[in-house]
Amino acid sequence: MEKLSKRRRDQKLTKTRFEDFSTEIFFEIFDYLTGNEIYKSFFGLNHRFNELIWNTANIHLNLSCTTTKFRRNVDRLFPKQNITSISILYKNVQLLKTLFNSIDECRLRSISILNVPLCGFETSIPEMLNTFKYQLNRLKIDFTDMCYTGTGARAAQSFAYLLTELPMLKQLVLNYSEGIDPITYMPLAVINNTITNLTLTLYDANRLAPLLYRFEQLIILNIHFPKNIRKMGLVRCQATEYYRHNLSEKTSTDYPMKIRHIHIYNCFMLLDRVDQIFKFISSPNLVTVNLCNCKHPVVRSPMGRRELPFIDGAHWHDLLAKYLSSSVKLKLLHIEYPYVGATMSVTSLAHVKEKLMKYNRSTSSWSIHCSYNQEKYLLVFDFLSA
Repeated sequence: MEKLSKRRRDQKLTKTRFEDFSTEIFFEIFDYLTGNEIYKSFFGLNHRFNELIWNTANIHLNLSCTTTKFRRNVDRLFPKQNITSISILYKNVQLLKTLFNSIDECRLRSISILNVPLCGFETSIPEMLNTFKYQLNRLKIDFTDMCYTGTGARAAQSFAYLLTELPMLKQLVLNYSEGIDPITYMPLAVINNTITNLTLTLYDANRLAPLLYRFEQLIILNIHFPKNIRKMGLVRCQATEYYRHNLSEKTSTDYPMKIRHIHIYNCFMLLDRVDQIFKFISSPNLVTVNLCNCKHPVVRSPMGRRELPFIDGAHWHDLLAKYLSSSVKLKLLHIEYPYVGATMSVTSLAHVKEKLMKYNRSTSSWSIHCSYNQEKYLLVFDFLSA
């Protein structure tokens, strides 16, 4: 009994309260949280926590889903020199001027602007970004529409601004659910030599050729195709057609590319479309290509839903032989087919592997791996270079 009491006393003496942790530990914790989460979880607990919040560096603020009260008081919670990343709705974009009315102590490196109408992109986004042009290295813009004014030249000018007037920009993300294709028609002279990581949503793979040559330092390319492929029904005026025709854009990739890693999402895998994509991405510096959320097997025409994906391995081997020759440094081609549970079984996987190996004639330097995750209904193929 006496030993038990002593043990309890020792345990009581060794207990440490959460608020007594060292400052360094709290800063480590805050590194995993947004400014919003830090405020909600720790602000107002006591004087020490308020001081810790005020002195926390590298804060990311998500102002796209916060209360008005938080937005009004954010400058009292975090010094502007500690805010390095911010997400904001276009309708509240004037908050950037309020928060960073002086650029002297500003360390903002990343900006995400959401729900941007194209008319706002044409008129106000370049002016707003101009304040941060010598420090911004990451920019993300999510559009709500592609309704350009006039011929589309004004929207193209704003796109050109992003490529030519932000000298520190390394990562650019431009998203729209049906593709940003209409704003990609720019004069031939628009070239960027800073961006190394590019993410775009495109409807037409043919837009890759006139786009990619503009990014001279591009290393990582992420392409999202619309989830629901449908024929675009837009009627363009004669002035728009005339404007685009006179741009004299590049239509082939007969120019040097430094791209090393490519990720393509929601790829509709009909053979002519895949052939089209490979034609534009076959850079001699390629190391990895990832095709994710593939919609169909690689065939010349659509197959029935209950047919096994990828059953004709000859098509893929022909593509590899055509575009990924021995001069290409590619180490990995990764392909994912989700939601194939209705057609897959253990015997099906063995059948697919057998078909793949049967056509391993023109790519003898490649090893092929096939796996199926029954929990996620995910069929995966990896082509590995020897």
